[in-house]
Order: sequence, then C-alpha cells, then structure tokens
Amino acid sequence: PRWRTRLSSAAGCASTGSPPTSTCPPATMMPAPSMRTAAPPAKPIDMNRLNRTTPLMEAVLARDVDKVKEVLAGDRAMVDATDRNDVSALMHAVGLEMTEVVELLLKRGARAYMADSSGSTPLIRAAMTGNVGIVRALLRAGGDPRDAQKDGSMALHFAAAKGHLAVVAELLDDPGQKVDVAKADGATPLWLAASGGHGDVVAALAKRGADVNVTCGGWSAAAAAAMGGHAEAVAALAAAGARLDERDEAG
Repeated sequence: PRWRTRLSSAAGCASTGSPPTSTCPPATMMPAPSMRTAAPPAKPIDMNRLNRTTPLMEAVLARDVDKVKEVLAGDRAMVDATDRNDVSALMHAVGLEMTEVVELLLKRGARAYMADSSGSTPLIRAAMTGNVGIVRALLRAGGDPRDAQKDGSMALHFAAAKGHLAVVAELLDDPGQKVDVAKADGATPLWLAASGGHGDVVAALAKRGADVNVTCGGWSAAAAAAMGGHAEAVAALAAAGARLDERDEAG
C-alpha cells in the first residue's frame, strides 16, 4: 500500500538525516493505517420466543395463579397454544400438580386430550405424578385413558409402574379402559406393577381380571418381581393364582 511506501521513505530519510523534501516528507504527513471498528455486542437470545413460550405458560411455570387469571381474562384464545414441543399450558399445570389452575384452564376450554410431540397427554402426565384429583378432572373433561405414547404406553401403564393405586382404580373405572392392554414391548400394567414391587396394585389389577401369568421379554410377572426382590408383589401374584414355577426363556 502507498502509506507503507511513504513510511519506508520517511524511515530512510530519518536514518540518513536528510531534511524533509517532496521525496522525504515529514513523518507527520504519513497517514495512519485504518482501524477496524469493533463488532457490536450480540443481542441476548430470547428463550421464551425461541421455545414459543406464551405469557400463559410463563405464568403457569412461575406458579402464579393470579397472573394466570389475568392472562386468561385478556386473551382466552391463548389457552390451547403450544410451545415448540407441542406442550400446552394445561400440560405444564398438570406436571406441576397445580389443581386449581388445571380446573381453571379446563373451564376456559382447554382440551384435555391434546398430545405433545411424544404422544403424551395431560392424563398420561397426571398418571405419572399420581395426582388422582387431577386425573378425575381430566377424565370429566374428556381425557381418554386409551390415548398412548408412541411406544404404546398409556396412563394406566405409568400409574401401575409407579404404584399409584388410587389412579389405577380411577382409570379402571372408565368404561374405555382395558385391564390387560400391552405396550409395544408386551408389558401390561400388571407386569409393570409386579416388576416395580407394587403388590397392592398387582392385587387390584388381578381382581379386575388381569392375567397374572403374563410375560414380557421372556420373563413372567412373578419372575420379574422375584428378580427385583419384591416379596410383596410375588405374594400378591401367588394369592391371585399365578404359577410361580414357570421358567423364563433361558430356562
């Protein structure tokens, strides 16, 4: 560049002691190299916008009941909006076991059967938490116990696996619920209850007609309970007539 040539000439003049001329200009005449301007600071990412979180969801996640009421009063159309994972405000309220908010949202028209991207519904999530009051509210509002996730898991599977006896009983009272419905891997509610060591749930399911000799992955319910050291579940199966001498596929 031209400024470098001039700077070199000036340096040469200085080293020889030559006075400034047209070929040896003063150093003050040398243009300074241009400076790059610093990039402006990056704007902070709006995670709420990125996740498509609505003001109603934010109020639910903050457990702010008054704010929930305020938002609903201003925009009732927001009640069934979903985030990037298709999770609604109702689903969040169910997961946080906010019974008052769940009932409020249902009264405002929230759909009890809306599934998220995994196929999970508010009823399935309520079965996970074991909140029987919310389960009842969702069933009254049209929640279907037959709705399943992509692997075939229904609300009854989760309630049985986690030992939520009251929820199991509530779901079994629904006329659409089958007691021996199996997941994609073959596990039934009774098998899951037995492998989890929930003897009271095993007994309740057996009284409703569940197959006590059901197998999953080559293991009977009794074998799965015994392998887990769940004596109460084994006893419940035995009392219901399960065969305890059956071998698994490996013998």
